[in-house]
Amino acid sequence: MMASAAERGNYGCEVWVNLSAPMYLKGGKKVYLTRDSVTKVFSDPRILNVRCRAIEVDFYVISAHAPYVKSPTNCRIACEWWVRFSSVVAETCMQDIPVLVGIDGHYVVLHDSSSGVGDVFTDLVSLLPSTMVFVNF
Repeated sequence: MMASAAERGNYGCEVWVNLSAPMYLKGGKKVYLTRDSVTKVFSDPRILNVRCRAIEVDFYVISAHAPYVKSPTNCRIACEWWVRFSSVVAETCMQDIPVLVGIDGHYVVLHDSSSGVGDVFTDLVSLLPSTMVFVNF
C-alpha cells in the first residue's frame, strides 16, 4: 500500500497493489509486481501518483480527492485544484504510459445529469483544460 500524508487528519489518498495476484502470464509462468516495482511518483494530501513497473508492464495509478464545490457562485478553490491536478499529471506521468485514475471528483458530468441538477458546475467546466476527459461510471 502507498499512501499520501493527511492534512491535519483530513484527506490523504491510498493506492493498494496486490503483490500476490499475477499481472500476466509469460511462457506459462505467472509474473507478479514486487515492492521494488511500485514507486511513489507524487504525493500530497489530495493527490497520490504511483508507478507500477515490471518486465513488459508499466503504468501509473493515481488516487485523488477533489475539493467539494460548496457554492455555485464560488468554485475558485475547486477550479484551482483541477488546474493543479492537470499539471501534476502532465508533469509526473511520462507520455505513452497508461494512467489509471481513481478519483472522488465531486464533479457532475453535465450531459449525464438529470434536469433537476441544473448547470451549477458550468463555470467550473469552462475553466478546466480542454485536454481533460471524464467518464461517468
